[in-house]
Amino acid sequence: MVTTSVTGVSGTGALSASASEEAVWSLAEEQSVHGESVRAWRRNGAPGAPRLVLVHGFEENWDSWLRLGHLLPGYDLTCLDLPWRANNGYRWVHTGSSVTWLTRALDMLEERPDVLVGHSFGAVTVLDLLAAGQAHGVRGAALVAPIYRPHDVATDPQFFGEAIARSRRVLRDGMEVALGERAGRMSPQLLDRLFRTIVSRVEPHGFLNLYSTVARNAAQSLDAVDLPVLIVSGTHDPSAPPAAVEELTRRLPQSYVHQSAELSHFCQLQQPDVVATTIANFLMQQGITHHNQSHDTTHETTMEAISA
Repeated sequence: MVTTSVTGVSGTGALSASASEEAVWSLAEEQSVHGESVRAWRRNGAPGAPRLVLVHGFEENWDSWLRLGHLLPGYDLTCLDLPWRANNGYRWVHTGSSVTWLTRALDMLEERPDVLVGHSFGAVTVLDLLAAGQAHGVRGAALVAPIYRPHDVATDPQFFGEAIARSRRVLRDGMEVALGERAGRMSPQLLDRLFRTIVSRVEPHGFLNLYSTVARNAAQSLDAVDLPVLIVSGTHDPSAPPAAVEELTRRLPQSYVHQSAELSHFCQLQQPDVVATTIANFLMQQGITHHNQSHDTTHETTMEAISA
């Protein structure tokens, strides 16, 4: 078992984590599938506390959740480290969809989660899993800054052109969030060069996978999702404008929304206090205050039900 403190890890989350953070995370599970590593980092909670599994977004790392985790004391948290992590080579797209990879990660856990929390691409992957009816034992979900395409937006060349522009804007924002204060000390020319390097790696496979995922939004069977779903989003987030969030809310039978102009796309990093409070209040309102042990003894393998 490998342990690490917040100040000892690298990546987006570490750049934003408080130096006073003392929570220790352990590498609880690790598997290699088709040459891709899938890991689960865990912070034990209070006895009987709800188990939350957190799914990072596109070009992020598992430690992008650390600041949020610090503000959710007592909860049992597992951060997944998935193939679409930062600086990956996108070989994973040839051996399974994002839902397939998420299912593989959940199946390697000893205990089923009570709640799934996803950010951005991770949020839409969680949504795909819920729509497929494969979130066995999950009692609630939180979608933080989800990517969503309304049903009346055609997937034509104009859609793809606009999607590329929105995705690059979010990718640029993510780069600058990861750089932190260093971004302010860099010249615009250097920032542009760094961004072009990222784009040249992410395109085409990464963006194409993202677009195909978003294109499926309208066909998702969301009316069959039989658990409460929280949506946390900023009103100026290009990934899911207010009209898109409104449609997503309408399609989910048990939806709860917190939208605010103060929330950025990377709100779990930049406004973690608001996100943490919103999630904690949601869990309390839904009565998700303890772990449901009955699902741990019947850990089902779900891969057979999901096509790659």
